[in-house]
Amino acid sequence: MNKIQKNVSAKILTLLVACAFGLMGTSSALADFSSFNNQTGFNSLNTSGATGLDVFAVSNINTESLSSAVVGTSTTGGNTADNNTADGSVDSGSLNIAGIILSDLNTNSVQHNSGWWAGLFSGGNDTTGANSINDANTTANSTVGASDVNNLFLAYNVAVDGTTGLNTANDNTGSGDVQTGNITGVLTATDQSNGNELVLNGDMANENFSAVAANVTTGAGSINDGSSVVTNTIAVDNSNSAEVANAMFLSANTGENSASGNTGDPSVMTGNAIGGIAIQNDLNSNSTEITVPSGTGSVEAVNDTTGSGSSNNAGASLTNTTAVSNSNTASIANSANVVLDTGGNTADDNTGGAAVETGNATGVVAIDNGSGVNDNHTVINSGMQSATVLSGNSTTGAGSVNDTTASLDNTVAVGNTNTASIANNAAVSSTTGDNTADDNTADGSVSSGSASGSAVIVNNTNSNSTTVNVSPAVSVASGNDATGANSINSSSANASQTVAVSNDNSSSISNNVSLSSNSGGNSSSNNTGSGSVDTGSASMTFGVSNSGNANTTTVGQ
Repeated sequence: MNKIQKNVSAKILTLLVACAFGLMGTSSALADFSSFNNQTGFNSLNTSGATGLDVFAVSNINTESLSSAVVGTSTTGGNTADNNTADGSVDSGSLNIAGIILSDLNTNSVQHNSGWWAGLFSGGNDTTGANSINDANTTANSTVGASDVNNLFLAYNVAVDGTTGLNTANDNTGSGDVQTGNITGVLTATDQSNGNELVLNGDMANENFSAVAANVTTGAGSINDGSSVVTNTIAVDNSNSAEVANAMFLSANTGENSASGNTGDPSVMTGNAIGGIAIQNDLNSNSTEITVPSGTGSVEAVNDTTGSGSSNNAGASLTNTTAVSNSNTASIANSANVVLDTGGNTADDNTGGAAVETGNATGVVAIDNGSGVNDNHTVINSGMQSATVLSGNSTTGAGSVNDTTASLDNTVAVGNTNTASIANNAAVSSTTGDNTADDNTADGSVSSGSASGSAVIVNNTNSNSTTVNVSPAVSVASGNDATGANSINSSSANASQTVAVSNDNSSSISNNVSLSSNSGGNSSSNNTGSGSVDTGSASMTFGVSNSGNANTTTVGQ
């Protein structure tokens, strides 16, 4: 108890100085607040109070509703070279189709640096008169509040049709020739929206911090109440809501050509059809970094040299609360349909020979919901380091009632909630077949190109990463020393640290993939000469990857 008493005596001297010069602080971050009743008269009623308030509040709300509709038709086909006395020839040009839609919407970034409370916060009574009633309270509140809300309603409807086919070279006295150009089409939709970033740096109680409550040399029969209450609160609320619907359709046709009924030797040669659709959704992310150590300050409550029959109450408290709430809701509907056709050609009923050669058809669909849908990343560095909590009663008067309470509470609470509903529909149809070279006087041949279709769907949703680092190295001391006869003395010193992390993920995912590749269905029949059919390869590949509802929580000291 001697150590406590020495600390108390030193602190009392500090309090007396603070009573005279306590309001000389230059800012709320490094300020002194004192409330004292000193040398009060007999039977007097005395009340004093000092209050410090530091508030930082920011609220960001973004709401975006975006609807885009694109309908495109591009053609070099649909040509005719029919009923000519000599040859008929059609040569259609190539098509390149590219469409890109990019959305980068609803972003909030908040950075705040604060020293917060770093001075001397004292409340007490010194040399009070007999039977007097004395009340001295010091209250300091620091509040940081940040609320970021993003709401997104997004709808894309894209339909693109490209044609170099649908040509005819029929019923010519000479030969009929059709050659179609290539088609390359790529459609891309990228959604990167709803992001919150918050960085808070501060020191809730550094080496210059002290919260002290003391009653010193109180009069007989007096009632003395001294308190110092310091509260630091950080409340962060991040909320994202996204409703996204992507519907994309791509058609590329170089086939369905005709070179029939010609007197000479007809030929049909179709170009390649290559089509791809890529959809990427990167939605709803929250990044929160908070650094608020409690430093090396002290919280002290003391009654010293109390009068007989007096009632003395001293309470000092430091309460640090950090609360982070992250909430994400995503509803995503993706539809991608690619239809490619280089086949469906005819070279029938010609007097000479007939040849059909079709180009390749390659279709790809990629849907990516895996870069980051509903992602929360929280890092909190908060602790009490080498703080001191001291409570004591010393040299109490006979029949007096003395109560001291000193408390330091550090609470960190993180709540993460993610809800995802995703429906993906991917369809690819590739056709190079269904060609005919029938009923020709000479040879008939069909050679179809390769037909391939592939679809890849990746879903990675609902991820929470929470790291909380605390430093609970606190010195706690409580005691009673040299108490008077029949006196009642109560002393308590408490330090508590609470870390609570809650993670809640819910996801509903539906994937539908439809692939069709056709290089067959060809006919070379009833020709006077030979008939031959050579079909290209037909391949299909698909991959679906689902992952999510992952929580990683690390609490270290």
